[in-house]
Amino acid sequence: MEWHKGIPDADWDKALFQNGGHFLQSSHWAAFQTALDHPVFYAHGTDWRCLAILEKSRTGRRLYCPYGPTAQTAKALNNAFKALHLLARQHRAMFVRVEPILPAVRVGLASAGLKPALKDIQPAQTWVQRLTKSVDELLADFTPTNRNLYRNAAKKGLTFRASSDPTDITIFLKMIHDVAANTGMQPHSDNYYRTMAKVLLPRNAAHLYIADHHDKPVGAAIVFDSPTTRYYAHAGNLITARKLHPGSPLLATMMFDAKKRKQTTFDFVGVAPMGQDNHPWSGFSQFKKSFGGEYLAYRGTWELPAHPLYRLYRGVYQAHKQLRLK
Repeated sequence: MEWHKGIPDADWDKALFQNGGHFLQSSHWAAFQTALDHPVFYAHGTDWRCLAILEKSRTGRRLYCPYGPTAQTAKALNNAFKALHLLARQHRAMFVRVEPILPAVRVGLASAGLKPALKDIQPAQTWVQRLTKSVDELLADFTPTNRNLYRNAAKKGLTFRASSDPTDITIFLKMIHDVAANTGMQPHSDNYYRTMAKVLLPRNAAHLYIADHHDKPVGAAIVFDSPTTRYYAHAGNLITARKLHPGSPLLATMMFDAKKRKQTTFDFVGVAPMGQDNHPWSGFSQFKKSFGGEYLAYRGTWELPAHPLYRLYRGVYQAHKQLRLK
């Protein structure tokens, strides 16, 4: 086993996706993070592989493995943790954040010396729809409102298009700025989205979808694409177009296009935990669930200590978090 710095090749992605790995462990995500000037490392061993990003903050360095490592057995996962611990020591990282994916087994992470993170970085629960269903079955899973919005979109003057042109990201930026101004949500920086489009769209690893009303853009969304899965990553609509409800037929279009691409899963990327009706994500979770599907639970974010000062860091961070909640 040897860690490599940079962007893995296509063989990495082939093995990753064949073994149930997530898009955020792919060469595409590595290319995006590298373009953001984040050092990326990758390695694999028997039945495991992992992509790790070196992050720096005022409190020190850490490694982060978004939805990774991917492992097939408990032994393989432990070997991945050992490899990550060595990488962290080499780069003077205080700890490693992991979000393991084990398609075939259930492993106790605390017994491996990991601590549950004080907050999840990537969503611990998501909502997925199986695109192996027929189009009629998928439509039957929609709420009646969504079916009507999709079927009557053209009558309202709505049309939908997919773009692989990075310059079209300006359309999305207009939408997300409008959402932020009217809701108070905090989007990523413009540079983040521009870099995402510049890197991922030409790789055919993402697509920008645009909803037009009489040829004027009123909504946009970014999806990530693996051979098996389309991920609903970012979306925004003009507040002035809210009566048109462009988001629903736009999402339906992205689902049916994914089915045409022979992808088997549409991942809505994050929903509120089951039964938590007062969760901050409840609103958009209900929107996502109105297209049919089922819960998919991940293991959440965990931390692998790699430095004696980790305990102090965690204590200070926890105390600061409690003060903010008061």
